[in-house]
Parts: sequence; C-alpha cells; structure tokens
Amino acid sequence: MFCEKNTSLDIKCVSQIGGSNIKDLIRRILAKLVGSRIQFVVMGAVRYHQSGKNITEKEIEIIVATWLSKASERLKRRPRGVQHGTE
Repeated sequence: MFCEKNTSLDIKCVSQIGGSNIKDLIRRILAKLVGSRIQFVVMGAVRYHQSGKNITEKEIEIIVATWLSKASERLKRRPRGVQHGTE
C-alpha cells in the first residue's frame, strides 16, 4: 500500500518506506517512485503524442531503462555546477 490516497509526492509517506541502511533505503524509495507515479506519467505522456499512440509498455520500459543506465555518463559530461538539465 504505497501512498495510494495521495496523488502528489508526499515526503512523509515516502519516508515511511524504511531500509536496512541508507543504500537500501534509497533503492527502495526509487523503486517505489519509479514503479508507480513516474511510470504512470511517462507512459501517459508518451501515449499522448501521436508518434507514441501504438507503443507498448515494454518498449517504453526498455527506453527508460536504457536512459537511466546511462545517468552516470550524463553526469560526467555535465559542466561543474550544473544541477539540472534537459538531457
């Protein structure tokens, strides 16, 4: 039962996830967020566009997984001091 009543990101709710250490905590939080709200938003946004009308959920998951797996490469290329980008 992951914050089902609240559609917005609720820090109090997410903080209740817990973990055996900080690494486990972060992984569990990200798994819940990516697995629920972010997945819903990405899939809805992709299918909203004409070119994404017929894309399968699996195709979207593969593209997102590839993008996420290259996060460290994007961070290395980013100029120092830049916090957010549109990559």
